[in-house]
Amino acid sequence: QQEIDKRKMATYEGGCFCGAVKVKATGEPLEMGYCHCKNCSRWSGGGVNPFVLWKQSAVEVSGGDLIKFDKNGGSQNLADWDQGPVPSHDAVACGRLGGAGAGFSERWACAKCGGSVLDNHRFLPKATLESFGGPIYDVFAPILPTFPFKANLHINYASRMFNMEDGLPKFADFPPPFRGT
Repeated sequence: QQEIDKRKMATYEGGCFCGAVKVKATGEPLEMGYCHCKNCSRWSGGGVNPFVLWKQSAVEVSGGDLIKFDKNGGSQNLADWDQGPVPSHDAVACGRLGGAGAGFSERWACAKCGGSVLDNHRFLPKATLESFGGPIYDVFAPILPTFPFKANLHINYASRMFNMEDGLPKFADFPPPFRGT
């Protein structure tokens, strides 16, 4: 019981490549795993992206400016960002609907060094967000150096660049709560 209580109160701190943007995540994440979609591979600079999903209320970002990147090369400074209305899930090209992961995420990076910081998965289906207890962030796992990352699954495995034989469940796209198969 004491170990569980410690994990619920644990704090993990890190930041972007240059250190300008600071990130603090508190408690236990909602889920951890590996994403193999082409977008995450490009974003992370590797063949697989280790993801850690947190409730937004558990993540604090401070320090330097963040820039939002979209798939078409556009960017927007966090200070100028107008979230606007969230489109319906069916209006967003994501998962099986048109390119793995393409529309689930707003990707945020340090404005100074360009280092990946987090994804805001605000375009997930409403039922999925509700199952997580509200809005979530995907904090780029390597920026939290003391966090004990332990993947539970693979998503978008059909897009993989290489096989990973680790005994974890592998989903061609997403698990069923994410409208996957």
